[in-house]
Amino acid sequence: SQDVKHAAKVVQDIKMMRSAVVLRDKEKAERATLVAQEKLIQGRMFPKSRCAPAAIQVYIGEGRTCKRVYKIPDVWIRPAPGGKGRKIPGTLEAHANGF
Repeated sequence: SQDVKHAAKVVQDIKMMRSAVVLRDKEKAERATLVAQEKLIQGRMFPKSRCAPAAIQVYIGEGRTCKRVYKIPDVWIRPAPGGKGRKIPGTLEAHANGF
């Protein structure tokens, strides 16, 4: 083409499309390595006599039991989620098969 601006725009569009394809392929390869996480089991079961007042009460069969979930309040993770620089407090819960 004799129009220099048009040729430069076409070259720029091709480069952008190429980088988008490379990025899409990287994300696809990264997703392929992910493993499905099993469902968290919420706390351990205790008989009613050992339940703390703040425990979650659950009816199972004839008896009443509770699930005790250990929590650590006011924690921060590093690096901050989403790439934002501000601290966001949260609560860490310990489950029977993970955090």
